[in-house]
Amino acid sequence: MTAALGAVLLIAGGAYAGFYALERTRTAFRCAEMILEASRDMRTEILCHRTPLPMLLERLGARYRRIFPQAENASVLVREFSFLSVWTASIRCAALPKPLEGPLLRLGEQLSSGADPEQALDALDDSVRLTRDSLREKCRAAVRLYPSLGLAAGCLLAVLLL
Repeated sequence: MTAALGAVLLIAGGAYAGFYALERTRTAFRCAEMILEASRDMRTEILCHRTPLPMLLERLGARYRRIFPQAENASVLVREFSFLSVWTASIRCAALPKPLEGPLLRLGEQLSSGADPEQALDALDDSVRLTRDSLREKCRAAVRLYPSLGLAAGCLLAVLLL
C-alpha cells in the first residue's frame, strides 16, 4: 500500500514538474509581450510628452508592476541615487528571465547616458521581439512535450523504485 502511494506521488510530482516548466515558458512569453507594450508607452512618454526619466519610471511602475516593481517612488530615489541605479534595481527586483532582463538593462544605460531614445527603444523592441518569437515557438512545442516528459519521468521513477 505504501509503495503504491509512493508511486502515485512520484507520478503526480513528475506531472507537476512538467506543467510547472510549461507555465514558466508561458510566463516568460507574457513578460515579453508586456515589455513590448511598455516600450510603446515609453516611446509615447519620451518622444511625444518629453517626460523626465524619473517620472517615466514612476509611471511605468504604476502601469507595469510586474516589470518595474520598485519604481513607485523613483523621483525621490533619483535625488539620492542615479537614474541608472534606480532603473537597474527595479529591473533586477522583477526577476525577469535573463533574455528579457538584458535588453531592459541596456535601455536604462542608453537612456541615462543621453543616447538617442528612439534608437534605444528600437533596439529594445528588436531584441524583445526576437525573444518573444522564440518563446512563442517554444510554448507551442512545450504544450505537449513538457507535461508528457514530466509524467513519463514520474512513471519511470515509480517503476524503478518499486
